[in-house]
Amino acid sequence: MSRSTETSCKNNVGEETIFDRSSALTRTLVVCLGLSLLWAVVSGAVVYFFYDDWLAGDLGGLASAGFGALVLLGALLVGMTLESLQAFVNPRPRIVLPSPRLELGSEHSMQLRWTGRTERLRRVRVEVRGREAYSHASPKSGRGVFFQEILLQEEQPVRRERDLHLVLPEDALPSFEEKDHHCGWWITIHGEIPGWADVHAQFPLTVGSKASTW
Repeated sequence: MSRSTETSCKNNVGEETIFDRSSALTRTLVVCLGLSLLWAVVSGAVVYFFYDDWLAGDLGGLASAGFGALVLLGALLVGMTLESLQAFVNPRPRIVLPSPRLELGSEHSMQLRWTGRTERLRRVRVEVRGREAYSHASPKSGRGVFFQEILLQEEQPVRRERDLHLVLPEDALPSFEEKDHHCGWWITIHGEIPGWADVHAQFPLTVGSKASTW
């Protein structure tokens, strides 16, 4: 099935760091609905003023092309709105970390929490990846994905809360970002829903070495 991907927002609550994509999903849906409403108003005005001329064939080639572009834009907006609506009504994952930063060479615990109708989920997979990359302007090439570990594979029925454990190797790259070179860590959650758009969420992690002053 198609997937809806959302990068989360991060909230610090006490000592916990919570990754939650609910606000991003709401914003996306509101924007899509607003654009669709604007398109409906503009389309209605165009049809009202030019429909008779279009039927009579009095419109030029440029105007006809404009009508075609308006129809294509409407179809695109409908698709975006439906996809956003599917993601909005899907179960939503949250990741809760005891600290906003993870340390290389250490074991870390975190929680996966679901809201919504988790009984719709047939299969859930959670994994962590570390990826190094250089910009196109750099003559060097990165190692790509240098770390990948599956934290959870769960079949239906899916539990609303799960404790996850991650051991980061001491010799791995920490998170950093330079002009032409960067390294990022991500935790991804994929939930399979039969006959519907899957859940796919991606949350950034901040990882540092033991000797780092952060």
